[in-house]
Amino acid sequence: MIARKNDRDNGNDGNGTSEHTPRVLIVGPYPPPLGGVSSHVQRATAALGEAGHTVAVLNHFGGRPEGTAVIGSLHRNPLLYFTKIKKTQAAIVHYHHAGRPSLLLATALARRSRTQSYWLITLHNHSIERHLARGPIRLAVRWAFRRFDQIVAVSPEIGHFLAQRKVETPIVVQPAYLPSGTDGQVARGNWSPSLFFDQPGVTLVVSAYRVVRSGNGDLYGLDTAAHTFAQLGKDWADLRLAIFLSHPPRGRWAKHHFSSILEQINPELRERVGLWIGEQLLPAFSANVIYLRPTRTDGDAVSVREALDRGVPVLASDCVIRPAGVILVSDGDRQAWSESVTSTLVKMGTQRATGRAVLNKSLEAPEQDVLDLYGPHLPTRHDSS
Repeated sequence: MIARKNDRDNGNDGNGTSEHTPRVLIVGPYPPPLGGVSSHVQRATAALGEAGHTVAVLNHFGGRPEGTAVIGSLHRNPLLYFTKIKKTQAAIVHYHHAGRPSLLLATALARRSRTQSYWLITLHNHSIERHLARGPIRLAVRWAFRRFDQIVAVSPEIGHFLAQRKVETPIVVQPAYLPSGTDGQVARGNWSPSLFFDQPGVTLVVSAYRVVRSGNGDLYGLDTAAHTFAQLGKDWADLRLAIFLSHPPRGRWAKHHFSSILEQINPELRERVGLWIGEQLLPAFSANVIYLRPTRTDGDAVSVREALDRGVPVLASDCVIRPAGVILVSDGDRQAWSESVTSTLVKMGTQRATGRAVLNKSLEAPEQDVLDLYGPHLPTRHDSS
């Protein structure tokens, strides 16, 4: 169900059907870069294709990977969102939002009429709260929401906030999680961190999209994770810290803050710290690790569910509701983080082989959740083949 380039250029979707054939258009990030939202978009595209539906993707970023459903790149340019989405004849348009309100407004403007197809928007983080709380942008965002038929909130907190603001569009809460494979295993292949993770002992893993200011620290709590390792590394000789960043620190504050994060770790411990930028996180969960999510605000956090799905202990801040199986730690309480990691390390000595963590029941058939989300607006297998 992936369109070939030559077929697209001839007005054919690669499946012997024309551009006017009902199909799904997903507007969102697509690997690379690989993060929680792009992982979800990639896997949702695959799930829809496997169900027999023709799917096309407009990538938020650049690049059109060969052999994928990506038909164009938007480069986060509002004008491209407006012009390219406006041309679609898709039965369903699904826009994934995680940041700039200008992209939301451009997408909403691209809808030519309220009767044309079925439009959904997924809100992947809490940035929309800021946009609904200030000045003229608040009115523009509320107008944009009215252009969609349904809003998908990835966490109960986001859904509750929208309800409090009396957003008129129907809201459904659905985690943005789809497993990468039925066997739960990840092929590590040429994964560059392999040697670091294959050493004896336990690795604390923390990840961030980029270094972003939040209060007196950074949004993803990298400083909390580093402080925890600095406190425990002296007593646990085989303990390591792995930091995964999708993008390098940019800007004076981000660079200074990241340097200060590393400086709080004693020089003799720094040889046990690994830093990877733009590297996949998922293979780390097949090693002997504890995943830390000390974020100061969060969406659904796909990485948390990926770790749980592979039996990895997960410690996360209590800034939002977390899935069953997560060990909650008070947001910003560094002593609590050290104590929780210590307790987990002790338990791992006797309970590491207990198997997969318990997931929410809603995750038992997540691929079907994607199909159910589109409901009767999704063409039947017969119609789309």
